[in-house]
Amino acid sequence: MNGFKKKAGAFFRTLRECFVHSLVPLFMYLAMSGMLLVVIGRKADEAGNVAQGTVLTASIICGLIAVAYNAVMAWGCGGTHFEQLVSGNMKRRSAAELGSDLTITGYKAHKEYRPWKGFVIGLFIAWPVLVAGLLLGNYQAEILAQTTPKAAGVLIVIFTFLAGWATMPFRYLNAPHWGVSATLALIPVIVSGVFYIVGAYSRRASVAKKQALADRKSAEQAQKPKKINYGGLPGTKPKKKK
Repeated sequence: MNGFKKKAGAFFRTLRECFVHSLVPLFMYLAMSGMLLVVIGRKADEAGNVAQGTVLTASIICGLIAVAYNAVMAWGCGGTHFEQLVSGNMKRRSAAELGSDLTITGYKAHKEYRPWKGFVIGLFIAWPVLVAGLLLGNYQAEILAQTTPKAAGVLIVIFTFLAGWATMPFRYLNAPHWGVSATLALIPVIVSGVFYIVGAYSRRASVAKKQALADRKSAEQAQKPKKINYGGLPGTKPKKKK
């Protein structure tokens, strides 16, 4: 039973770590949805129509900004988690070879690098798009009928900001969009997963380069000629021959 609790605790701590690292990219997608909503609102005419070129241009720019920020954050997270993996390997090696528990400040087992963690972070970022595309898209009429106008309005506003980058372009282009919008949820999943792995391997290469440089300097230091001790008293030097 204790073993089960320990594994369950480690699992939920890992999920919490992935969720925490998804919040900042999710906020950027939210910000870009808000910016897209503002741009489209300003360019709309009195009937609420917007030129297709405006919608496409604004959507692409806002989407690229959000995706680029997502990639940078996933890259940094992968590098940080790789450092935790190195620390964990040192602790496990110490326990196996020396039988002692090595104390490393700042080390947390649930923060170690695992290739699948980036994709889990992406899923946390993508869930609003999945809900907006699959649930609200297919059952929007039933949801609106079963809720008060105020509650329905709040729900629509929330998901417009959380998933607007994937739903608003198709809505204003008058295209069937819910299925396509749900498919766009794969973008943050793929971007987070790939750049998380890339960030880990980038940090690995950086650590290996620094280690190779340190080894080379150590080898050069060892090859330097050593000073000869002539047996003089401390602070004295041998007399030079004229």
